[in-house]
Parts: sequence; C-alpha cells; structure tokens
Amino acid sequence: MFPPGLGPTPRPEPTAVRLGTNYSLLAGVNGSFDLFNPTTQADKRFGQKSEELEQANTEKLTQDTKQAILQAYYSVLLNQEKARFSAENLKRTEQYLTQGRVQFENRTILKTDLDRLQLDYQNAQVTQAEDEKNLQLSRLYLGKQIGAEANATVEATESLESVMQSLPDVGGLQNTFTRRVEFKQEQLRLDQSQLNAARQGKAYLPTVSLYGSWNAQHLSNNFEPFAANTWFPFSYAGLRVSATLFDGLLRERTRTEYRHRAEQNRNNLAKLQSDLNYEWESARVQLLNAHEKLKTARDNYALAQSVVQTDNLRFQEGKITAADLRNTEYSLATAQNNLLTNYYNFLVAKIAYQKAVGEL
Repeated sequence: MFPPGLGPTPRPEPTAVRLGTNYSLLAGVNGSFDLFNPTTQADKRFGQKSEELEQANTEKLTQDTKQAILQAYYSVLLNQEKARFSAENLKRTEQYLTQGRVQFENRTILKTDLDRLQLDYQNAQVTQAEDEKNLQLSRLYLGKQIGAEANATVEATESLESVMQSLPDVGGLQNTFTRRVEFKQEQLRLDQSQLNAARQGKAYLPTVSLYGSWNAQHLSNNFEPFAANTWFPFSYAGLRVSATLFDGLLRERTRTEYRHRAEQNRNNLAKLQSDLNYEWESARVQLLNAHEKLKTARDNYALAQSVVQTDNLRFQEGKITAADLRNTEYSLATAQNNLLTNYYNFLVAKIAYQKAVGEL
C-alpha cells in the first residue's frame, strides 16, 4: 500500500500494490560438518562402553540361566540315584518277606518277626513310589528350565557317577575375579562414569563447524513448476563457532556428580575383587572337602552293601534273627542317605566353584 502521492503513478488516494507472485515454491538442501566438537569422541566411546555393558548383562543372564539348568539337571541325577536305591531296597525287602514266610511256616521265626518284615516291605513300596514321583517332578522342572514342551519327556544322558568323576582343576588359578562377569560389569560402569565426567569438562570448549545451503525458489503467477525460467537458485556457506558462556555451573556440578560416581565404582571394584577372591578360595576348599567326604561315603556304602549280602545269607541259614537283619538294613539305609547327601554337597560345591572361576 503506497500513501497518496507515491507509487509508479502518483494518485491523491492510497494505492494498493501487489508484491510477489501467485505461487512460490522453495526447495533446498542444508548441511553442516563439525570441524571440532569436543564431546563427539567421548560420546562415541560412551556408546561403545554401553554396548559392551549390554553384552556383559546378557552374559550374566546367560550364566544365571546355565546355573539354573545345571542345578535342575543335577537334581534329576540325584533323584535317579535315589529311585535306584529305593528299587533295590524294595526288591530286598520282598525277598526278606518271602524268606520270612517260609521260616514262619517252618516255625523258625515268630509271627511278630513276620509282621515286621511285612511292614518293612510296605514301607519300601511307599518310599519307592514317592521317590519315583520326585524323579518325575524333577524331570518336569528340568524340561521347564530348558524350554521343552509341556508333554516332552526329558531324560538325563549320563549317570551321577560319571559326573562325579570330573573334578574341576582347583590348582594354579589366581586372580580369577578378572574372569567374572560381575567384575566386568562394574569396570564398564566405572569407564562410563569417567567418560561422562570428561565429557562435561570438554563441553566448555567451543564447537567449530561448517554449514551451507543450496536452494532453488520457484516464482510464477500460474502453477507451472516444470516451466522454464521459473526457478531461481541461491546458496550460501559459512563457519560457525558456538560455545556456552555461562550455564549456572550446571556442567560443573554434573561433572562432580560423575566423579563421585566413579569413586563409588572404584570402591565397588575393590570390594568386589576381595569378595570374588574369597568366593573362589572358599569354593575351592568346599569342593575339595566335599570330594573327600564323598569318597568316604562311597566306601561306607560299599561296606554296608557287603554286610547286607552276608547277613542275608545268614538269615536264610537261620543264623541271625529278623531283628538283626533289620538292623543291618537300617545301617545300609543310613549309608545310602549319607551317600546321597554327599553327592548333593559335591554337586553344589562343584557349581559354586565353576561360578567362582567364571566357567559356567
């Protein structure tokens, strides 16, 4: 709008003037490139450490899963051995009952002795059924741990005795804490805290970058974007320097926070090193002790079996009473329970040692 007296053709009244065209389109490409960015390198390294930490977290999850599966697998082996003992005991008590009936008919034992043999046989039946049920439950639990289908049948591929033969190497290992994923996780957290602290310090430095733009503008009174001589290009480029003059000391406070966090990570690493070394030494001693006790329990079980076989013959010959035979069977049952307990203690100690040395 020109005021009166102005414009290409002066008039006494204001003159309306239209500027520009009916259609205006703008297309362009913008770009920038950092010549110097003080935080870029720290950001890249932080991203790398974050990826490594995620891998360590996945490794820890995998280790925990392996431990759970191994425990479930060993439980199956233990219950298999217990069920085997129960089946053997049931078979023997059935033989004793058959022999007792013959002796009762021959009036060499009392009705009370025969009743005790009958009771022992019935108790052995109950125990054998209970142990079979526990074995089935442990197999179901193992299947759950490995992600098997609900109706799948899971069987152990080895015997408990074969597992017992593989004693891990407990000598010559030092500084095993460096192999533990927990130590790796805390070390990566320390690296992240240090990188964050360094990044906050470098953020005070200026950022220098090149920037540029190429554009083309379409101007026409009719919408003809493909017509000739309707596009007008223009471009520009420059150098930009940017820096924070004052941020209320926010970055300094943030850097101090990360420094404190890094110090906590160092303290955690020192404590973790001590704890993991103690865990390794403790697991090593427990494994060796469990192995020695297991050998003793095996010898005792073998001796109890031999005594049972001898007393069984003596019972058939009428040289010992049914009460004496029951005492022998009680000694065998005690030896079996002690053997199973030491099997369990050895397997627990073995898993603890494998975890302590980072071999799970």
